[in-house]
Amino acid sequence: PLDPSLYGLDPAALEFFKQQTGITEEDDLKHHILAVQAKAFAVAPYLCIYSFGFTRQAILTRNFGTPGYRSVLQLARNCRSALLLDLGCCFGNDARKVGQSPG
Repeated sequence: PLDPSLYGLDPAALEFFKQQTGITEEDDLKHHILAVQAKAFAVAPYLCIYSFGFTRQAILTRNFGTPGYRSVLQLARNCRSALLLDLGCCFGNDARKVGQSPG
């Protein structure tokens, strides 16, 4: 069974998901994310879905971190025909974050 106690959004992720979903109440957003998790896990029981890895913005926090994010934004500014290929993207949150970033 899924474990809702693993749920937790950092402030940046909370704002991102509020913007992406249009759900501004934190409890409503939590219920929405739990429902999405349950549906996704039923189809693909991956650890990243079980542990809410899909709610973490890897492009900002993982080992390629902020310099990688800035590089992608700089490339988008300098080359309007640039493409971003997000491999292993799960729900595509990193690509959506880049797409919503000012640039």
